[in-house]
Amino acid sequence: MSFQWTKKYKYKFLFPSLVIFIIIFSFFFPLMNSFKGLVLHDESYIIDGAYRFSLGQVPYRDFIYVTTPLTAMMHGVVFKIFGYQYIFSKIFISFQNVVFTIFLFILLLRFLPILPSFLATLAGSVWFYAIISAPWYDMDAWFFSLFAIFAFLYFYYLKKENYFWLFLTGVFAALSLLSKQNIGGVSLVLGAFSIFLLPRGDIGKRLIAYIIGGSLILILFLVYLNLHGALQYFYDQAIKLAFLAKSEQKYLSIPFFGPVWQPHFIIIDLIILITCFSFLLCIIQYYRDKDKEALVHLLTIIWIGFIFEAGIFSQDGANILWQLSFTGLILGLFFKSFAKELKNNKKTQKLYYFSIILLTIIIFFGGAAISILRKPWEFGLKQWGKQNYKLDLDGFNDFSLDPFWGKNINQLYSFIKREIPQSAAYQIFPNITLIYFATRRIPPSPVVQFYADYVISTHDQQRIIDSWQKNKLKWFILERYSQTFERHTSDYQLRQLPSIKSYIESNFHPYKDLDGFIVLKRINDSTKF
Repeated sequence: MSFQWTKKYKYKFLFPSLVIFIIIFSFFFPLMNSFKGLVLHDESYIIDGAYRFSLGQVPYRDFIYVTTPLTAMMHGVVFKIFGYQYIFSKIFISFQNVVFTIFLFILLLRFLPILPSFLATLAGSVWFYAIISAPWYDMDAWFFSLFAIFAFLYFYYLKKENYFWLFLTGVFAALSLLSKQNIGGVSLVLGAFSIFLLPRGDIGKRLIAYIIGGSLILILFLVYLNLHGALQYFYDQAIKLAFLAKSEQKYLSIPFFGPVWQPHFIIIDLIILITCFSFLLCIIQYYRDKDKEALVHLLTIIWIGFIFEAGIFSQDGANILWQLSFTGLILGLFFKSFAKELKNNKKTQKLYYFSIILLTIIIFFGGAAISILRKPWEFGLKQWGKQNYKLDLDGFNDFSLDPFWGKNINQLYSFIKREIPQSAAYQIFPNITLIYFATRRIPPSPVVQFYADYVISTHDQQRIIDSWQKNKLKWFILERYSQTFERHTSDYQLRQLPSIKSYIESNFHPYKDLDGFIVLKRINDSTKF
């Protein structure tokens, strides 16, 4: 006889109490971790894109953007509605964390009792937005991909087929694609694959509902681009340019079994082992018992696995942490598969609950510790020290940086507010474009970041120079240092952009030396410092 769950809980306030706890925890935990530092070049990419969108600029046509734009667009709307304070972005992602966590709990209750559902949800809540606590396109791609999976599973567990849920699966998979090309593209394909292999029912109707949902979102997006004359720019940047850049990078193999002296790799390896073990259990249960539920869970794990593989492609070891958003769902699937393998007696029930509670404790506290103790960028910021220096920038007054960067950014902000008139255009080069958001200036060029991993063609360099001339650029600010890697420094970037380098050398000369920046001014409009 197979394992049977213990009797249902009689406390009628248990469920609402758990829901309230999940809401409070999943909102405030990522929000609490939001203030401990900024990754200047990464967060600038999102902030500047969102800021430009809030000003009415159209992605691709008005500014170069190599990812799909949904994250920037969502946060641009947040800024437009609530004001130009970065804290509102942090509140928004905390709200996303709540929505994700609550819907995960509701889904798990379709096939698990309340205690295992709660444990898996609790562990999953610290492995979603809490692990990064900053707006990021990978996280939004995972957010919508997981909602596509939720809708897919919810459809299966309905007593009567309702194709609206497969329509929603397509909608969410398409929204994932509009958040990040690699994750969303894989999610769209695997969604169709999983629906095709679903047991019982009309395959044709299911696929049609899915295709209509996905197509509706993608067509609306393409119509938006076409109406604003951005369709060709979208192809050149988000498809051609992005894939060219990735094709020139070597695939980075992430070790599944990391060094034991790095605690976060132990937790990562445990999550991946649980995923693999769940995969094997589902295969065994499907072929041995003809268990249709095991097949659906198997399809879900395959779907997750391919998204994970797409997410870590050409990534470094730090980025693998925010490709583990599936942790709560995988735990729930494992709890179900594990229970099916146990016999129905008190000893196995005790073993079961001891095992799932122990796993939850390890994964929950491991994720929480990584979120709390980890610096904003594990592999780049160690040299700069603790993130405890308060920023004195409009829109960032609630946030801190390390003393080195905090002082330099505050000094630059004071210089711009004091010496550069509101009507005068300045260019920050190459990465810290969030300064436009802080100073409320319109960026003078179509480049969100001069990022070395992406190729700016000779044609695009001329486009940038033309925009500087059109906007009468008078000031050029070079970053002396990079917060992360050497390839993000001004010297490295200028070597990749010969036309821009020549233009700067011909038209600008040093005006003022700041600790972390070199301020240049147009030659025919300056007095040397």
